[in-house]
Amino acid sequence: MSPSGILELPLDAYRLSAADRQSLVRAQYVLADSCMRRRGMKWPAPLAPPGPGREPNQRRYGISDAALAAAYGYQLPPPVGVSRAEEYRWNQRNEGRLASVDRATMNAYTGEGDSPGCQDRARQTLHMQWMNTSDPVSAASSAAWARTKGDPRLRDLDREWSACMRTSGHPQPDPLSAAGAWAGSGTTPGVRGPVGAPSAQEVSMARADVTCKTDVGYVERRRTLEAGYQATEITARSRQLEEYRSAWRLSLSTARSVR
Repeated sequence: MSPSGILELPLDAYRLSAADRQSLVRAQYVLADSCMRRRGMKWPAPLAPPGPGREPNQRRYGISDAALAAAYGYQLPPPVGVSRAEEYRWNQRNEGRLASVDRATMNAYTGEGDSPGCQDRARQTLHMQWMNTSDPVSAASSAAWARTKGDPRLRDLDREWSACMRTSGHPQPDPLSAAGAWAGSGTTPGVRGPVGAPSAQEVSMARADVTCKTDVGYVERRRTLEAGYQATEITARSRQLEEYRSAWRLSLSTARSVR
């Protein structure tokens, strides 16, 4: 864990941050919009996120924040400072953003046949060819995750956590199974609307989950295991990882110059 309490792993250094991705989205839109205007067309602007996103690794090993567990149970929380109703309204607007785009405009933006669209031209300007190649960061992360999952030390850690959960009246084999038990919480199939509040039973189990993680040092111990395997993957894939990072850094540098 970092001094700020954020879960960090070695491969994070090779990933674009959420803010970096937003910079690329903004620059791509500015360039594509200019291209579309030259064709006498207009492309809908992307919506700004409704609020600051959560830390990307926050749920990597299941829930670990006591306040969020008490408020949302196992549900994914909305962005920081955003209510469920606000989150839902934003999702509705985002889903409908392209509803009025006609076929000719869509083809001009995405490209038709062998003709590059404005989106392609924007990505070429931003040197985003790396988006069309295999992602070595995801490959390394998946390999490290699988090796961690097969490590006897993780099985021992899961057993410790599970024993703690049984004493709280919530028998579960491991944290990710516990989260899966509440998949779809707060929603009703076929019914649209904001996610509803978690049940008292869900909140009770979620709070016990976080307490047991704290008691056995779950997050830090599992992070240490996975970090070791990620370090091994970084050594084995160093050339691919460095090339990938250099490629998106060039895109990001170019994006920051777009006005």
